[in-house]
Amino acid sequence: MTLNTYDFAYLISNMFSTYIICKFMAIFFDRSKVNKRIEFLSYSIYFIIVSLIYLTVNIPIVNLVVNIILFFALTFNYKSSMKNRIFSLIFIYLTLMVIESIVAVILVHGYKSISSVNSRNTSIIGMISVNIISYIFVLLIGNYNDMKRGINIPNIYWISICFIPLGSLYIIIAFLQEFDYNAYSIIASMLILFTINIFVFHLYNVLNKVFEQMIERTILKEQNKYYKDQLEIMDTNNKNAKSFNHDLRNHLSIIRGYIQIEECQKACMYIDEMIKNNYTIKTIKEFSNSGNIDIDNILNYKLYEASKKDICVSLEIKIPSDINISSFDIVVILGNLLDNAIEATSKVENNKKIDIIIIYEKEIIFINIKNTFNGSILYEKGKILTSKKDRKSHGIGLSNVKSILKKYNGIMDIDYTDNEFCIDIILHTN
Repeated sequence: MTLNTYDFAYLISNMFSTYIICKFMAIFFDRSKVNKRIEFLSYSIYFIIVSLIYLTVNIPIVNLVVNIILFFALTFNYKSSMKNRIFSLIFIYLTLMVIESIVAVILVHGYKSISSVNSRNTSIIGMISVNIISYIFVLLIGNYNDMKRGINIPNIYWISICFIPLGSLYIIIAFLQEFDYNAYSIIASMLILFTINIFVFHLYNVLNKVFEQMIERTILKEQNKYYKDQLEIMDTNNKNAKSFNHDLRNHLSIIRGYIQIEECQKACMYIDEMIKNNYTIKTIKEFSNSGNIDIDNILNYKLYEASKKDICVSLEIKIPSDINISSFDIVVILGNLLDNAIEATSKVENNKKIDIIIIYEKEIIFINIKNTFNGSILYEKGKILTSKKDRKSHGIGLSNVKSILKKYNGIMDIDYTDNEFCIDIILHTN
């Protein structure tokens, strides 16, 4: 089987279109837990089979059927529902067909200068145009998804990224129109063109991750400040309460003395003075009394908030008063987990319930939190998203917890059913 210039051009173009399909898949499916070697192998097999069918059979209907079957098979690289697989298959394939049809119409009817080029170069221009336009379309959809998640790449970077594929398309079309290049020049030009655009996509992904990390660091800093302030408030309230309780016996003795000598007015004035001096102390129901001040404070603070929302709370805690973990870190972990649990449970109409188990044994802290919820989970690219509208400033609580866990070689496991969400955490304190 002898290959001509167009066949080589097709193979190079098909290689790039396979790469574009992979990027399309990344929009619809979570790739975080995919075995990258198996994924690469599956796309390589897709490329080889599609190319062989074209070079040996090349019957349009056969090419179409084989392509659709293999395309659908690629979706099984990713965990998803059958409905999502079918939808992604239809959307991506129709998008590529529409782009190909538009390019074909432009080549035939749009520009006489392009039509005047020899048929070989015209066909190659068509293949390149379809791939570059499809590539730009993937960039646009990807950018739209990132904007929804609160990741906004500055316009100057975005314009630069889009300009490169458009500019490279214009250059290759101009060259093929003006000159009748030999086969080696055409193939080399296509390889260089597609390689440049693949690097552009890589640059986009790098920028995407950089700005995502910048946003997460900013929000983490703000949230950490919130928990630090909250910890200081709880500590102040706790000290005030202890100070008040310490002096309460003396205060009661004075009041009892006034009553005994029938100085009721003075007794009332003394009581008024006590209320005035301690009006900032808020009585919070004691849910936890383990002896560990940091953990007791955050649990009592958060579970009091839960009780105000008519959430039934159960707590089992076995932990010493002194553990080798930063007060700030334990507040961030429990604060984020309980915030999420309270937020989710408050949306349930009936059976609002949060169960908490915290156990310390052999320098290991085990935390288990279960809560009822409405069964709605937003999941994207390996992350559970917040259900709040402002995702830019919410929804990275679990990411914050993970960053703390790394300090203690900890692990986190998440499981859920239709109406119950469960999270387990193990922290090594040695």
